Amino acid sequence: PTMLNDPEFLLPLEAALKLPESSADHSSCPTFGLRMAEARRMSDIGVVSLLLGHQRTLRDMLHTSIEYRHLLNRTLAMNLETAGNMVVIREEIMAEAGEPKRQATELAIGILHRTCKSVMGSLWNPQSVHFSHEAPASQKEHARFFRCRVVFDAEFDGIVCSKEDIDQP
Repeated sequence: PTMLNDPEFLLPLEAALKLPESSADHSSCPTFGLRMAEARRMSDIGVVSLLLGHQRTLRDMLHTSIEYRHLLNRTLAMNLETAGNMVVIREEIMAEAGEPKRQATELAIGILHRTCKSVMGSLWNPQSVHFSHEAPASQKEHARFFRCRVVFDAEFDGIVCSKEDIDQP
């Protein structure tokens, strides 16, 4: 708890992964990470949000996020892959194999989704959201939150959207 008193202090990866997992267990809330993402605003990421909010396109904003990753989250890797008229925005938590990270992954993808929506508004219409972990017993909260097809047991964690959407000013 003392680590949470300083907003500039970065939690060690192990603690950052353990906290949402144990919180989900103790609260019996399997969508804890998603619910945390729902409460986040772009301004919560600090001063870098000012830079991100002034980018010309969503693609520019995402590339700027990648460039300034060291100020946002050193343990979260993001990349963009364009295939035809689709773009895959991948996010990966750089944790040891076998480290539980379901809640942290859903938090990260949820924040990415909310950030894109805050920039694009009603123009943000992802094709699908992908999670490499297994589906929960109920997918109701995921469907409500993302409002698009949600794929579990996927090959990657991320969001698929159209090239046109991501490149629109």
